[in-house]
Amino acid sequence: MSRSHPRPRLLNALRKYIRGTATLAEKKLLDAYYAFFDRRPDVLSELDEAEADELGTRMKEYILARTDHRRTLWSAAWLPGAAAAVLLVLIAGGSYYLFRNQTQQEESPVAIPVRDIDPGGNRALLTLSDGTVVVLDSAANGLIAHQDNVDINKTADGQIAYKDLGTGSVLQYNTISTPAGGQFKVQLPDGSLVWLNASSSIRFPTRFPAGERKIYITGEVFCEVTKDPSRPFRVQADDLQLIEVLGTSFGLNAYADEPAVRTTLVEGSLKVSSIPDSRQHLTLRPGQRASLAAGKDIRLEENVNVNQDIAWKNGLFQFEDTELTAVMRQLARWYDVRIVYEGHAPSTRFSGKIYKNITAAQALDILRFTGVRFRIEGPSPDIPQNRIIVTP
Repeated sequence: MSRSHPRPRLLNALRKYIRGTATLAEKKLLDAYYAFFDRRPDVLSELDEAEADELGTRMKEYILARTDHRRTLWSAAWLPGAAAAVLLVLIAGGSYYLFRNQTQQEESPVAIPVRDIDPGGNRALLTLSDGTVVVLDSAANGLIAHQDNVDINKTADGQIAYKDLGTGSVLQYNTISTPAGGQFKVQLPDGSLVWLNASSSIRFPTRFPAGERKIYITGEVFCEVTKDPSRPFRVQADDLQLIEVLGTSFGLNAYADEPAVRTTLVEGSLKVSSIPDSRQHLTLRPGQRASLAAGKDIRLEENVNVNQDIAWKNGLFQFEDTELTAVMRQLARWYDVRIVYEGHAPSTRFSGKIYKNITAAQALDILRFTGVRFRIEGPSPDIPQNRIIVTP
């Protein structure tokens, strides 16, 4: 793909789209570029008021026409306000298109054969207290196991739910873990819900004892905690951070390859403490984020973009002036690939939204608008794991 600046071509395609005269290639260009519109006021500002109004109407119709097959990964419903957004990525089909120079007579798209990788899905392992391992994605709906008077069921919508049938005698722990390219949702014994992102795990008792509900996580989770003032809900992220809540919803990112453990409060309130130094703690309000790196003090961030931090739960990658290396870490987990940089990692930053139910090649097509080049390699005898090569 050409590395020339796409702005003039984009403006021309926008105006033709508004008039209803855009070619197929130009429509494909706009499909791939929706994610950038919210960060490109220099482009939209050149449209007059009538053009802007017509663009909004046409794009709303465009999005609504596709709501029957552009679903989120966990829910059959669109994100609130999706139809009015002018920044959704809607990649059509399974082909990849090269947009020809506009001075050429022929503007038909040309398919480019590429290696590709399917997106991740609902995949996880359940490890019972006796060491038995259950593959949850292939397990049939219904009763999976029974432990100390607790039923473990797989529901019709694919989540795991624990049902306490009465007093048990022994505190037993289960672990649910997702691989790279996996995700899962679990209902804990108290009714609290936990979503696990790729390469994550949660360890918890099959029955919460009196006085406390405590779980242990690695990776990234989103929690909706059932209120129970008599039993505080505590989340421990490795040996670095402890979170205490009564009833709330929040996102927690504790991947080992991220620079810090980040806790973002959506609603309610919670207390974040440092495990190495219990004197360090913060009480968060909705819209705030606590960031804690090893050997550092807890840092409070105000008025954060909550939707960005929990977008993964709703089937999206969402970025806001995000370093390309951070973007690629997310893609690596979701597509189960290794990221390799040829030379220095580009300093490029990215803003926009990408649906997670598209293939790796489609996601990289969107990122190519930053001017960075990518290619997919493997698997092969010499390259056992798929990898994405990033070239400045």
